[in-house]
Amino acid sequence: MKSRLLCFYGLAVIACGAYRYFFAPGGEKGLWFGLVMGSIALLGSLLLAKDKKAAGLLTGFLSITFVEGWFCWECFVIKGLDQAEPRQLLMIVVSTITGLLLAFSRKTSPSHQQKPG
Repeated sequence: MKSRLLCFYGLAVIACGAYRYFFAPGGEKGLWFGLVMGSIALLGSLLLAKDKKAAGLLTGFLSITFVEGWFCWECFVIKGLDQAEPRQLLMIVVSTITGLLLAFSRKTSPSHQQKPG
């Protein structure tokens, strides 16, 4: 589940960067930010899928931290909340939810469940 969640997050970050590129003047930096941070999240997803849990989570949390940190800085400090774009606020929410789900979800499979008795 964590691998799929991080994959979805990486694709969402890339889509956010592409949206910035196509619909805002001077969106080249947004495109590159989305591509790099989304690719890092996808790398984390791949590592989690290959059962490299520590490396995958570290890579995923690195991407989430940079994306959420940048958008929080831009929305709350640089522009102010009244000037923030819906795309930025949505990525803050998605980053927060993804980070919480990665941190607090457990992977349970039939082989890891305890047998009664």
